[in-house]
Amino acid sequence: MPHMNTFILNCSILECIPKIISNASAIYGRGIGDYFRNALTKFESITGIITLYHLLHPLSYITERLQGRTTDIVYTYSNIQETIDDLNHLRKNVEKETIYQQATRMASKLFVELTIPKITMRQVYRNKLPAESPHEYYKRALIIPFLDTIISEIKIRFQKTNCIAVKILCLIPSIICSEEITAFQELVKIYKSDLPNSEAVDQELMFWKRKWSVIKHEERPNTLAKAIKICNENQYSNPFELLKIGCTLPVTSAECERNFSAMRKLRVWLRASMTADLVH
Repeated sequence: MPHMNTFILNCSILECIPKIISNASAIYGRGIGDYFRNALTKFESITGIITLYHLLHPLSYITERLQGRTTDIVYTYSNIQETIDDLNHLRKNVEKETIYQQATRMASKLFVELTIPKITMRQVYRNKLPAESPHEYYKRALIIPFLDTIISEIKIRFQKTNCIAVKILCLIPSIICSEEITAFQELVKIYKSDLPNSEAVDQELMFWKRKWSVIKHEERPNTLAKAIKICNENQYSNPFELLKIGCTLPVTSAECERNFSAMRKLRVWLRASMTADLVH
């Protein structure tokens, strides 16, 4: 739910819950409707929804950009540390977060009691955490662990080697003209053994950049597939090899998937299932 403020989020959920319950009862019977009512009107469910929104919202921007064009991916990787810093700031100032307060206001509108899940002698599905109040319990059992998991997963996904490997995208003519040749030094070190002539890589990269600097930006290739087709393997052996490696790495967005998504807007399921009888 990117770009949705908390007020709209709360109102949307408040409006949807009665409809979900009534629709479930009409389709599956009253028993299922009661099941949904019990599940959605628990304070732990409400707190979980608000927590998901607040802690995942900082990721909405990078998830959108990572599904974008090549230039968007390069920019996102170069600024991923800012997102990690923002999440670490939330972690350090978790006491000041308003997640619990907003969950409390939403619960009051649904007439839901502020409770802590029952604690038994042998906990199986959740941690047995000591807490004097619901606020303390959900902070220790939900907010902090979930935030720590997000930070950990982002650091694993965007390791230093991955961020260096994405530099291959900077070899694309539409991007390389704004890059310094020295920015490729770490990339060359990683793939030095795969290059046909690593001693001449800086010179070939300079010539590759110079080749495209005299061409209009809109006429430069903007994907790895287009760049490798134009790159002369004999003249630019090292850039060609790096582009070939880049084509095998899962750091780029899939153009074919984007085309399928665009086609789905036209060829919807109902239209695909229409026959001559339905048309007439």
